[in-house]
Amino acid sequence: MSDRADFYIEKVRYNKDHTRIVWVSVREDSSKKLSGPYNMVRKKIVSLLHEGKQFMTIFRNEEGKFRRGQKIGVVSIKGNEYIRTDQAETEKDQLENLPEY
Repeated sequence: MSDRADFYIEKVRYNKDHTRIVWVSVREDSSKKLSGPYNMVRKKIVSLLHEGKQFMTIFRNEEGKFRRGQKIGVVSIKGNEYIRTDQAETEKDQLENLPEY
């Protein structure tokens, strides 16, 4: 896959209603290697997306190597912003089937 991103999200934590992301485990791509994982809050993700930074989901395959998933974007619905891997107009955050922590 030739698409690259600035940040890769590998795990997600949602609120108790499972409608909003609280924080994610993210790795930054320096173009030479991925950083170690660190937590990033939802507000920072939205801010970076608005600045033009690219986010994608990432998974480990059976051999332990990373595999890129889908691009992540912001969808605005009724004045609220949601972080999603699709453009569905559903009023909740959605990041594929990432593991939760």
